[in-house]
Amino acid sequence: EKAFTLEEKFEACVNIIQNLPKSGPVPTTFVEMVTMYALYKQATLGPCRGSQPGIWNPEGRGKWEAWSRLGDMDKDEAMEIYVAGVLEKVDYCAEQWNWDEMLSKHAKDYDKLAPVLRDKFCIIDRELVKSDGT
Repeated sequence: EKAFTLEEKFEACVNIIQNLPKSGPVPTTFVEMVTMYALYKQATLGPCRGSQPGIWNPEGRGKWEAWSRLGDMDKDEAMEIYVAGVLEKVDYCAEQWNWDEMLSKHAKDYDKLAPVLRDKFCIIDRELVKSDGT
């Protein structure tokens, strides 16, 4: 069994998040969203250097504040925390729903998406279908 690098796991997690349906039963809070955004930015671009968005842009401001709070956090640490956050959400979802059923109901083009997600799930040592076939 291949051991995947932190970068490979991070990229797999990013790909999973980008491909999951934006609507559906998976609860995601604003704080979770901006935290994951900030960790992604920290891991890919480093510390926040841009100016703070104005008060009339609350989403942009929330993202900027979350990223800015990470300070000089190391890129590897940001990747580790990002991966851990995705794993936590994936594990939560696996306890609540059958991935195949949920995604086939909420994701467009799930037939094309399923093989891609299966590969990415393998990288993070998870499965779309539980070992008991459910």
